[in-house]
Amino acid sequence: MRAGAFLFLFCFILTSPLAEINALSFYPLATEVRVGILSKYALAEITLSGEQGVVFAGNGKYDISGKTIFRALNGVVFVCRDDGKPLAEDARVKVFFPGRYVVHVNQAHINQNNASFSRIYSGSLEINAERGVLTLVAVMKTDEYVRATVRSELGHFLADGPGASHAAPGWKNELFSALEIAVCSYIAAQKDRHPGKSYDFCDLTHCAHFQGLSGIQGNRHRNLLRIMTGVDGKPISGFFHTACGGVLTGPESHWGGVPALNYRRGTEDFCAVSDDFNWSVFFSIAQLELLTGAAGLEDITAEYREGRVGALLFFAKNGNIRMEASLFWSKAGSAYGWNKIRSNLFGLKKAHGGWNFSGRGFGHGVGLCMWGARSMAIEGKSVEDILNFFYMNPRIVAVE
Repeated sequence: MRAGAFLFLFCFILTSPLAEINALSFYPLATEVRVGILSKYALAEITLSGEQGVVFAGNGKYDISGKTIFRALNGVVFVCRDDGKPLAEDARVKVFFPGRYVVHVNQAHINQNNASFSRIYSGSLEINAERGVLTLVAVMKTDEYVRATVRSELGHFLADGPGASHAAPGWKNELFSALEIAVCSYIAAQKDRHPGKSYDFCDLTHCAHFQGLSGIQGNRHRNLLRIMTGVDGKPISGFFHTACGGVLTGPESHWGGVPALNYRRGTEDFCAVSDDFNWSVFFSIAQLELLTGAAGLEDITAEYREGRVGALLFFAKNGNIRMEASLFWSKAGSAYGWNKIRSNLFGLKKAHGGWNFSGRGFGHGVGLCMWGARSMAIEGKSVEDILNFFYMNPRIVAVE
């Protein structure tokens, strides 16, 4: 590290409100991150636009500018110019732009009923084709990904909505910074979420909600990032969620495993203002049988872990089925929408033709509750206050 850069970093640390930062502690973090993008749409074709782009296909290198079309033809990526003139083809291609580029998705090439849209990215894009569907991996700067993810996740949390009429000055910056540190900690600890894949993270809620770089200002210099580490010196997985519904828990309650010591458990009364604090949804017998494979479903009971549903037991004529709540939640979300069962904090009641699920909160209840953090920031709580509340004794360190 050059002397000037070190002096800047040292001065930053001395003036930082996060008392836990140790000027001698730095955590190595990769400067780039690999993100699987737009996978939910099963795209057969995209159009890229940008200046001074280069396509690498096989042993060939092709200059592009303006719009270029990439189409999946069985196991081959076919590349052509906007006028339809063929340019290259290969099983896998790589595209690089020196600046930002735009991915255009046309409604005619989406397997679901969605409108056309565009998203902005930077760095390089790796494209391959399998069974007529494109796989897209954006390789981009870690600090850009972190900032864009925080912006995507917070969304309306930064609006002057509920509870913000008498907000403390600078509350939005405190909230943004708290989640930025949580996200950075998360990616430092969770790069094995997609084993066997060509990317580290997806752009869905399975990893983190990421909608590209729209609204994020470009920066020639890498932003100084910070993460949380535990007493063992390892990064804390900075799990976060929309609303805990008043009950925080550890990751083992949702994913199983040994109890983790880095997360607050118990009641939390900061997120009561959330629109998702209370919710209810009905599932018919037919819907539940489709999700579980049960035939002749007769009853359902829940196994609770720290007040949240850890598993569900389905009693049916073709046998009893036990399913982890995380798997059932994922199946229900994929089939009927992610706003149906909003959390694993719910109760069950049998009704005519099915069951009512009545719950609180939105998400798994592990780590930072965004509605709760928003309320704390509005009340004047600092980044340090927020992180120390949701995580147990985190140590904040700068990354190299």
